[in-house]
Amino acid sequence: MGVLMSVSGVGALVGSVIMATLPNRKRGILFVLSGLLLGLSLAGFAFSTSWPLSLALMAVIGLAQTGRMTLSSTLVQSYVDNEYMGRVMALYMMQFGFASLSTFLAGILAEGVGVQWAVGSLAIILIAVTLAAVLFVPRLRKLD
Repeated sequence: MGVLMSVSGVGALVGSVIMATLPNRKRGILFVLSGLLLGLSLAGFAFSTSWPLSLALMAVIGLAQTGRMTLSSTLVQSYVDNEYMGRVMALYMMQFGFASLSTFLAGILAEGVGVQWAVGSLAIILIAVTLAAVLFVPRLRKLD
């Protein structure tokens, strides 16, 4: 577990450096691609039986998660009017509280169907939601 988390941290560090060097263009599509990459790598990790592949996927998970979190925060702060920033950021920060609740629900799901299927099915849901956002929210792709 420690090695997997360390490799994820290395991927996150690389993702942070990449995000810091990118210009402020096409951030919407990068956000969507980060979510898609995160879902695909999580699905691959969930069903992987190879240690080297699992390590590589954990690095990609760290990179994609950092990209998704950085871009979402940047986009919210770029497009919200200053007079609403406090309220919007309060709602935005609720995602971290809901993460605990969803971890609890994922644990219940894992108890019923197994860890691989729980993580894999949640990753597939992430992929589906991301693809739906690409198809049905064209404004998201066009954000700079």
